[in-house]
Amino acid sequence: MNKIFIGYSSDDKTPRQEVVGDLESLGHTVWSDSELVDGQSWWGRILREIENADFYLCALSSAYLKSDALQARTQLRE
Repeated sequence: MNKIFIGYSSDDKTPRQEVVGDLESLGHTVWSDSELVDGQSWWGRILREIENADFYLCALSSAYLKSDALQARTQLRE
């Protein structure tokens, strides 16, 4: 099946977990930064996972739109 990266705000963990469960039950591989542990180079890993994903699913919320990570990704594109 597909490899899906989920972008979300850490304030929105419960809805993200529900979506991940639904997608995995359909046979998709789902990755989000919740799999990172302290001390890893999280930003580089996130960018690699996005590049390797078939789809990027954004759990859009007001918290996500205000997140530092989204602002940093937006600046990379400019």
